[in-house]
Amino acid sequence: PTIGDVHLSLAEVPEGQTLVVTGSFTDPAQGRDTYIVEIVWGDGTTSLSTVTQLPQAGVPGSFRVSRLFDDDNPTGTPRDERNFRIVLRDDDRGQRQSSKTVTLINRRPEITSLTLDDPTIDEGGRTVLRGQFTDPGIHDSHTVRATWSSGSATGSVSFSVGSGSFEIPIALDDDDPTDTDGDDVVI
Repeated sequence: PTIGDVHLSLAEVPEGQTLVVTGSFTDPAQGRDTYIVEIVWGDGTTSLSTVTQLPQAGVPGSFRVSRLFDDDNPTGTPRDERNFRIVLRDDDRGQRQSSKTVTLINRRPEITSLTLDDPTIDEGGRTVLRGQFTDPGIHDSHTVRATWSSGSATGSVSFSVGSGSFEIPIALDDDDPTDTDGDDVVI
C-alpha cells in the first residue's frame, strides 16, 4: 500500500481540543487486503484509525482518526511541536509510513470566581483571597500570586482534571498614604 494525502483538521491545536487526521491510500490489491492504520503520536501513545473506504480501481482508500490533546507537553511552554507517524499495513505484510507535525498550544487558565473573606480590612488586618479557575491543560502546574501597591503574596493551589481553586492570605500592615481614614487597595 501507498499513503497519499494526509490532512489535519488543525495545524495548531489548543490544549483541550481534538485533532482529526484524515488521509488516503492506494494498494494494487484494490481492497482485497485488510488494512490497519496506526498513528504513533510521538508521546508514547498510539491510536488505530478507522478505514472509511477500501481502495478500488480508480478510487483511493481513506482513513480517519481523532485525538483529544488534553495538554501541551512538556508543560510550562507556550507551544510545542509534535511529530507523529502514520503507519499503514496490509495483511500481506506490506507497510508504508508518513510523518506529520502539529503544533500544540498552551491555553491560559481562566479565573471563574474571586472573593475576599473580608473586603474591609483595618490597618494591620488580614484576609484571604479565594478563587476558582479552569484550565484545559489537565497536566499543567499552577502558581497564583496577588500583588498590590505595597506588597504581594503567593498561596496554595489545588488543581485536578481541568478545574482548580486557590487561597492567598493577605496582610495589610499600613494604610498608605498615612494620615487618612482609609485607602482603597486594588489586588
